[in-house]
Amino acid sequence: MSISNSSNELRFKLTRAKLLQNILIEVFFWFILGIPTVAIWFETIAFLQAKNPDPFIFVLARLMVVVAILLSFTFLFVNLTFVLDFFSYIRVTPEGIEQRRSPLRHVKCTWSELEKFGKLQLIQDIILVKSPSQKRKTANVSTPLDLLIPKQPFILLNGYEGWSEGSLKDALKKYAPQLFEKSSDRHSG
Repeated sequence: MSISNSSNELRFKLTRAKLLQNILIEVFFWFILGIPTVAIWFETIAFLQAKNPDPFIFVLARLMVVVAILLSFTFLFVNLTFVLDFFSYIRVTPEGIEQRRSPLRHVKCTWSELEKFGKLQLIQDIILVKSPSQKRKTANVSTPLDLLIPKQPFILLNGYEGWSEGSLKDALKKYAPQLFEKSSDRHSG
């Protein structure tokens, strides 16, 4: 946790353990996604350089170009998200709370707009937001896990300094006691 110039502002970053977990996931993606992407590019180049290819090879080479481009963009997006996690934060002020996580998630709201605690994908602690007043930017990507992701905006708590025992939880108790009144005993501890 770091305290900003204003003594009323608290900024919470991802914990070292969470960043280490992200590094291990990144290495996994390099093997799972990076190596096949490079291999497909080499195969694509070889197919495109073939002299007098039969029609099947001609069509396959063009299809592989599309697959290679899609894999490359996915791989770049995963890497970008990984790097930007180092700049993720939750900012707490007397006016409200703000979370920035990657270029695709930015939620800023007042304390009265926080609804209740919830779960993301059954294991991660979140705060559901009624309606963010200033900023909300999320990716509009559909996945099979959409059934486990709330439709309304939320602030992810897991992996940040001070959650679930510490100064982030204390700040939430101070500024948003309604969350702890509505939640189960495991949050109000």
